[in-house]
Amino acid sequence: QFVFAASPVSLAVGCTLFLLLSVLGLRFALRQQTRRALSIRLAAHAEETTAPARIRRSSLIIAGVAVVIGLAALGASGRVMPAQGAFYLAGFAFLAAGIATCRAWLARPLTTDRDAPLDAAYLGGLNLRARRSRNLTVVGLIASAVFMVLSVSSFRKHVGSDWLERRSGTGGFAFLAETTAPLNLTRDGGPGRFELFEKHAADLGAIVPLRAGVGDNANCFNLNTTALPKLLAVDSAALATRQAFPIAAPGWAALRPSNPDTSIPAFVDETTLMWALKRKVGDVITYTDEQGRAFDVRIAGTIRDSIFQGYLIVDEQLFLKKYPAHAGYSLFLLDAKTAANLPALRTRLETGLADAGGRVELTRDVLAAFHQIENTYIAIFNVLGSLGVVLGSLGLAIVVARSLRERRGEFAVMTAIGIPRAVLGRMVFSEYGRLVLWGLAIGAVASIIAIWPSLATLPAIPAALLAGGLLMGIVALNLVSGWLVFHWSLRDLRPSIEQAAQ
Repeated sequence: QFVFAASPVSLAVGCTLFLLLSVLGLRFALRQQTRRALSIRLAAHAEETTAPARIRRSSLIIAGVAVVIGLAALGASGRVMPAQGAFYLAGFAFLAAGIATCRAWLARPLTTDRDAPLDAAYLGGLNLRARRSRNLTVVGLIASAVFMVLSVSSFRKHVGSDWLERRSGTGGFAFLAETTAPLNLTRDGGPGRFELFEKHAADLGAIVPLRAGVGDNANCFNLNTTALPKLLAVDSAALATRQAFPIAAPGWAALRPSNPDTSIPAFVDETTLMWALKRKVGDVITYTDEQGRAFDVRIAGTIRDSIFQGYLIVDEQLFLKKYPAHAGYSLFLLDAKTAANLPALRTRLETGLADAGGRVELTRDVLAAFHQIENTYIAIFNVLGSLGVVLGSLGLAIVVARSLRERRGEFAVMTAIGIPRAVLGRMVFSEYGRLVLWGLAIGAVASIIAIWPSLATLPAIPAALLAGGLLMGIVALNLVSGWLVFHWSLRDLRPSIEQAAQ
């Protein structure tokens, strides 16, 4: 049940902080704008108070520092931080470097070539340098929007074609079977031999059973907060022999400590640890054994993007010391001898386990179901970001319209001295077209760097391209609106033209 939790105190604090920050922002902006006399600024149609050489020098320094940070993040990928986080940080750093480079380009010295024609492109370049702050705002808005929409796609998760590899999130197992009635080994005591699986021995490889202990499932399908995640006990030596699942050194051997009288070590999925449990490696969770005595389970490591989401994995021998009367195994990892026709084999296995209330799933489908939930949250963030882009694009249109509106006198003088309106239109298009190209190029390059680890995942590319297409459509609409504002500004210029001619 969701309850609206706003209180008068929280509303009052929020409104007060909002007004305070707004006043501070206005004060800072006015302080910057009033450093020069207003009459001089209006006469010159200029907004800059800093020398272009100083702006260019500081911009290049910022760009260089940002590039160094980006390269350092790329170097730390897979070592100090995960690849996705490292590339996203590098993309953000290169985004800042690109915007700083554009700022330096806007402050570049004016080269006068007497033989060069005074065409629309040349005039547009002069106007870009006259209003650097507004133009940089346009570039920064477009670049940030492109980066934000496209880079979010890098965090989408998909099951790759290597899902049967032992170092993948499935551990190389093809099936995950679960029974409501606990099973035990056959009477001959063979390793991994169970009566219900004997008839499929020709199709199955290794069978790794797991014992389900106390606790609740803490995976992403459970919307409730879980204080005690369910324990799963497994023969860690069997998984260590297979080198199954992506676990850092020393691997599964960490589940069998040299001093078993201390807390029981456990592995947990990274997603469960971060979002469901909100804990970190080294934290301790207290459980109660079958004698009513409390014991500690220590999080010793994580498994990256695995089918064990929602569980704590402990060693079977240590688990049986706390629960010696445990009924048996209820979860099984099944290895298929061949990857051909796995759906048909799954159907036969599920039929054979019907008497034990069995349910068999492909590990690929289990992992994909987890990813679908996680990708839904990412899609929500993407939608919210896209709404922000739409609102920001309206601000972009307002900035362009204001700039064109303020230049009506300039357009009137150019028309009075004989410059055709078509040339003025090409000048405006050249001016703002360059800004759009700068913004799209900076955002695209930065986002490609951010999503580089995910480029091999083909399903993520169409979504990113679709988002980029929608974003570019919004930018195109803003350009059209700016074009209409330009022609509207030129519609009634006769009084201004006559005054300019006098």
